Amino acid sequence: MFKERATTADLRKVQNTAFCGREGQRRQEGMQDELAQVSMEHQELLNHMKGGKAIQ
Repeated sequence: MFKERATTADLRKVQNTAFCGREGQRRQEGMQDELAQVSMEHQELLNHMKGGKAIQ
């Protein structure tokens, strides 16, 4: 019977191993690309709002 409770370190270990190998590497890079895209769009939106009358 498994009686131990999973600690935060255990969960972190599981998360890290989820990204091992080539597939994991690709998924991680995909997420980083997506994050970069979102922050670029956010920046463009902020610039647009500054140019307009939304932000004074």
